[in-house]
Amino acid sequence: MKRTIIFFLSIILLSSCKETVKTPGQITADEISAVAKQHSITNVAIGDPATGFVAGPVPFTLSGQYLITNGVFYYNLDSLSYFEVSSITPPGGQSTPVLVLFFK
Repeated sequence: MKRTIIFFLSIILLSSCKETVKTPGQITADEISAVAKQHSITNVAIGDPATGFVAGPVPFTLSGQYLITNGVFYYNLDSLSYFEVSSITPPGGQSTPVLVLFFK
């Protein structure tokens, strides 16, 4: 009987110690969200680290460890090499901040 009580108490104790574990992609999504908020960024551009070519900018959303552009293209942030804040100035327009992402 004593063993049964100890067994159930240990199960209750272990089940109450739930810890949220985030993937590297989810941590990166949190960082991107914070930077976007800090700089009022609503658009991203996707860069190629090998050629330096940058496509975009396009609107984005974050969902878990994924960055979604145009509501269609999903980028897994686990494979992000690095990101940087840049600015784009359209002809005759004002400079707006944009987040440039470089994937592996």
